[in-house]
Amino acid sequence: MVLREVDGPGVHDGSSGDELLTRANDAVLGAHVGACCYEFGGEDLSEMERVFGSHVCSIDREGRDALDMGALVSVELTRVAPGVRIIDVGLCTGCRADLFFSHRARVDEQRHVLAVWKQVA
Repeated sequence: MVLREVDGPGVHDGSSGDELLTRANDAVLGAHVGACCYEFGGEDLSEMERVFGSHVCSIDREGRDALDMGALVSVELTRVAPGVRIIDVGLCTGCRADLFFSHRARVDEQRHVLAVWKQVA
């Protein structure tokens, strides 16, 4: 996946990007453990539902209760930045062992995170 920030579609080298950021209020939700690989039950899931709403509750590929981290992050981004456009790359770190480490899915020792915040004056 190639991400480019441009002033408008087709401007600069934006035509070579898979995803384009063209506004300051765009957010990219990168690869993360998906609900398909994130069993999350009991009281902990109930608490997440209480705080973030029922749309963060899901079912994993085995039919067990799961937490949808993408939905949770989207809820919080929307809360702190109303009107934000969220671009979800749609990659699960648990399903894509060929691309990512996943402590949640495989108890890999390696981890990674990238978080970027750009405040525009």
